Amino acid sequence: MQLTDAEKNRLLDLAREALEEVVRFGRMSEPAEPGGALQTPCGAFVTLYKGRRLRGCIGLVEARTPIYATVRECARAAALDDPRFDPVVPAELLSLRLEISILSPLVDIAPQDVEVGRHGLLISHGAQRGLRLLWNGTGNASNFLKRPA
Repeated sequence: MQLTDAEKNRLLDLAREALEEVVRFGRMSEPAEPGGALQTPCGAFVTLYKGRRLRGCIGLVEARTPIYATVRECARAAALDDPRFDPVVPAELLSLRLEISILSPLVDIAPQDVEVGRHGLLISHGAQRGLRLLWNGTGNASNFLKRPA
């Protein structure tokens, strides 16, 4: 999905608004629905950083709702539901940086066609699923495919 700079900024604003509302008030208001590409169903991850340290990261791999709604829900979940961290508190809000990763639809791909920085690997076992992304320090496609999840 290709977004304009204005759409990227609007998506980031929507994520920040959702984060602040849920942390301060325990709920998110409904924004005016954006138009254009932000109505396209798409998977995404929202990552929270406090300084250089990870503070939360939650994503939805498959497209179920418009990207703006997916990003708002992931921002909420990254702040409150990431099991690796305590919920974000209001005093932290000003120190948090948000990063949004938009995912393309899932497709089968041959190992030799995997590109570093472009492809991820969805791993499933029963009801559990996880996503490995190539830009998480894996180096190259060969190492990425050989390392355990």
